[in-house]
Amino acid sequence: MKQKLLEISSELRSYHKAEKLFILFAMICGFCITSEYSVTKPVSYSVFISHFSASFLPYAWLATVPINLLIITLYNKCLTRFGCFKTTLFTVLTTASFNVISTFTLKDIAAFSFLHFIWKDIYVLMMFQFLWSVIHSTISARKTKYLYGFLYSMGGLGSALGSFIPALLATKAGSETLLFATPIIYTVFIFSYKGLLTMRSNMESAGIKVGSIEFKKKDAKGGFSLIRNSKYLKFILLIVVFMQMSASLIDFQFNSYLEQAIPLKDMRTAYLGKIFSVMHTANIFLQLFGAYILVQFVGLRRSHFLVPAFFTLNIISFIFFPVFRVITMCYASVKSFDYSIFTIIKEMLYVPLKVEEKFRAKAVIDVFAYRSSKAISSLLVLGLQTLAIASVTKVVSWILLVIFTLWLLSVFYLFKRQESPTKQASS
Repeated sequence: MKQKLLEISSELRSYHKAEKLFILFAMICGFCITSEYSVTKPVSYSVFISHFSASFLPYAWLATVPINLLIITLYNKCLTRFGCFKTTLFTVLTTASFNVISTFTLKDIAAFSFLHFIWKDIYVLMMFQFLWSVIHSTISARKTKYLYGFLYSMGGLGSALGSFIPALLATKAGSETLLFATPIIYTVFIFSYKGLLTMRSNMESAGIKVGSIEFKKKDAKGGFSLIRNSKYLKFILLIVVFMQMSASLIDFQFNSYLEQAIPLKDMRTAYLGKIFSVMHTANIFLQLFGAYILVQFVGLRRSHFLVPAFFTLNIISFIFFPVFRVITMCYASVKSFDYSIFTIIKEMLYVPLKVEEKFRAKAVIDVFAYRSSKAISSLLVLGLQTLAIASVTKVVSWILLVIFTLWLLSVFYLFKRQESPTKQASS
């Protein structure tokens, strides 16, 4: 292990100046995205629950499907017509403006809270899409094993530090006021993103091989058709759907218990901020060391088995001990794995793909399918509520066990058939 770290340190020192600055700007961008979201997320959740209660969450998740589809359609069109930077800039300006307006409207207008909750779940994935598609097209597959951990750990640090804002200020300043942080943080982001693209161009000028991020107007093949024609992309789609179905169901369980345990809005926001700060601190360790150790010593394919296996043990503990503290631990651990180990090993699967697949197909999977998979979970929860099941949260636990079992089976079956791309991604 020590020898490996020395080799990595030596290789990092040998990087061209443009490569080092590219990595630095990528880290700053990741930090900005996660720190801003760590402020917006607890505010959005807390205000939403105050207006509608946790039982209304499935309706919001269902509403994300058509909006998600519209956003992805616009994204593919704008990417071809305006390019990567202008499309990113427009998204940043839209998000910052929406959050500033929300500071004055969320408290009193329930419908605006509903819209903000939906947009909150979409824009953050778009921001990660803009960042990671460029990273995948720049960093070689050989370097992903250690660089992705560094990049994600900076995002984890942003999440941890950003979570302190609602944890410390929500009860003093009010939940909605915290959204003024968005334009400040995203101003730093957009300058860093411009620097990222500039350093990428400098790398090309220095003779460093990088992938293309340019799209011709005639090259209009959409992300949906790319997935339809690729078994490998279908596999990535499937594991993302399983991950997000399980995360959203545990999300529902946790918020149901949270609403009963902490009924006051600002206290609930502060509690969420504290939980997220602890969770994101754990993420930093998992991102820096956990993913690298797994991929290096266990292998990429086996790592994909370990994630659903861990979640299975996680939910079994809640079945035997269905109390608020246990569901909080389950929620925090699942979210930690989702934001660290699972995301890193999933992102590594994109490295050997073509530029159209890294941008267009990835957007469909990581934005549309990522959030729209919550709709499936929503239908399950609403179905249980319609049937007047006495304890919906307990039944959800058994549904989660079924999902994790299907996830394990699909990883075994699909990885067995996807030898070539997987070997490229793990080499």
